[in-house]
This record gives sequence, structure tokens and C-alpha cells, in this order.
Amino acid sequence: VLLIDCESTEYEAYSFGGNDEEEKPTVVICNSNVTHSIGGGEYPIRVKQCAKALEAVNTVRKVKSLRHATMKDIDESRDSMDELIYRRARHVISENERTKQAAEALKMGNYEVMGRLMNESHSSMRDDYEVSCSEIDALVDLAQVFSPQDAVYGSRLTGGGFGGCTVSLVRPKAVPAFIEHMKEEYTKWQQKRNCSSSSDDILKCTCFVTTPASGVQLLHLS
Repeated sequence: VLLIDCESTEYEAYSFGGNDEEEKPTVVICNSNVTHSIGGGEYPIRVKQCAKALEAVNTVRKVKSLRHATMKDIDESRDSMDELIYRRARHVISENERTKQAAEALKMGNYEVMGRLMNESHSSMRDDYEVSCSEIDALVDLAQVFSPQDAVYGSRLTGGGFGGCTVSLVRPKAVPAFIEHMKEEYTKWQQKRNCSSSSDDILKCTCFVTTPASGVQLLHLS
């Protein structure tokens, strides 16, 4: 996993830590099959909203970007922004902090913490940044109620939002049952939502499984 600094373009690679192979999660991608375009109208609006939040923060402390702001900064400048702008800034700042915490949890092999941070991340994207959609929220909810509960560490929206996919960290032995659960329950959710008894004319969930690996590397044969 790469921790990328989008300001400096520096990055650091983190491995899935821990020695217990049964504890190391498998990554399961669930596609809602809702198409979206991040070049549409919503993302430029988010950029403008974050710029307004930055202007407000700069009334109490000069910072280059929200990346350098803290929760204290936006709380102290809250009178200079409306509730919507405050929530946008709260997401950006809290997500940056969660990302750093997740990198450390990953390195230590603390997948329970990693999963909790993923769940919190999705809630923030759904409620504060508002880039999720009902189908993605349904997939995250279905992942989080999968039984046994400790089989899924966490789940969240991945990608640009407004559709697309979720990413879930799942214990390896539970992956087949998890995928079956996600496909069946998403179909039921779609049927109920569309008041349809047929599964032929509704969106289906497709799943992709991947396991963490070291990636491309140079091997010296001699």
C-alpha cells in the first residue's frame, strides 16, 4: 500500500504487517455497477467548497491548504463558514488523519483498527463530503453486517464516488461466503428498492478478489 503525499508527490510503501497469515485480510472489491463520472458537476463543487473553507481557516491561522489545517482551526473559524462548508472541511482534515493512522495500523498488523478507520472513512464520505450513493451505502452496510462479524475488518467506498465500488478487508477463510452474501443480499436490496420480483432487470453486484503482495521488484539471480 502506498501512502502518497499529494502536495510533495512523495510516497512511502507500507506492507501488510503481522505474522499470522490467517489474520492477514484478503481485499474484496464489490462493484455496484452504478456508473459515474468524477468529471461531472459535483467534484468541481467540492473543490470550490474546500476553497471557501480554506478562506475561513485563514481568518484565524494562515495555512497553504486544508492539508495543513487542524480540527482546532476549523472549529475556531466556524463562524466564518456555513454548516455545509464546515462539514466538507471536517471530512478533508479527518480523512487525512485517518489515512496516517491507517498506515501505522497496517504496518503493525492491527487490522481491527484498520477496519474501524475504513468504516469511519465511509461514514465521513457519506455524511460530510456526500460523495457516496444509496447503492454504495447498501454494499457497505451489507459488508458490515456479514456474519460472523469478525470476518470483515472494514468496508468503504473506493474511487471517485457517486457509484463504482467498495473495498472490504475480509479474513481469507470467509471470502467465499462473503462474496455469496454480498451478491445475494445486494440483489434482494435492489429487488425491494425497485419493487421487482425479477432479478433480470436490476443491477447486480460483481466481486473481485485480490491478496496483498510485494509487487514488482528486482531479483538478483547470481
